[in-house]
Amino acid sequence: MFAIVGCLAAALACTSAPGAISTGQPTNERPRTTASDRIYHPDDLRNAGVKIARSYDVSELSGATAALNGFLNRKEYEARFYADFPRASGTGAAAAALVTGKDAAVTGKVPWEEGATDRRKCVGGINANCVAKYGDFIVYGNLVLLCEGRDSATSLDTCFELISLLPR
Repeated sequence: MFAIVGCLAAALACTSAPGAISTGQPTNERPRTTASDRIYHPDDLRNAGVKIARSYDVSELSGATAALNGFLNRKEYEARFYADFPRASGTGAAAAALVTGKDAAVTGKVPWEEGATDRRKCVGGINANCVAKYGDFIVYGNLVLLCEGRDSATSLDTCFELISLLPR
């Protein structure tokens, strides 16, 4: 009896719900922060196939050297560039954490006003309900990448799709 229950539990644990996205690799096996001496620039994203929608003024984004909004394979990204990995993983990560995920600051007093409307999705007209467009972010060298996704796992999958196209 216990063997049958154990087999059923194992089978259910390995079955995805209809419409679920499976990456075949748990996100906790991929590092959210990757140190690198390589310095990335907006052209690295363009060369990877990202269509740049707009560049942002970073004068109010502490430590950033550039920031942009772009698309790749119908997925949206915000890329923030810093002088080096320590700045990206420190100041950059702290700023990204405020505007990603389910508790993100998306309306009202947001930490960086530039591009704020690009970082949210709103439905409902006048009394719109707004949520973060970017479910999570990663730090890759001097790059902080905010990635579209309804939750952290989906967002991180989206981030790693783009990161896999960048030069090492």
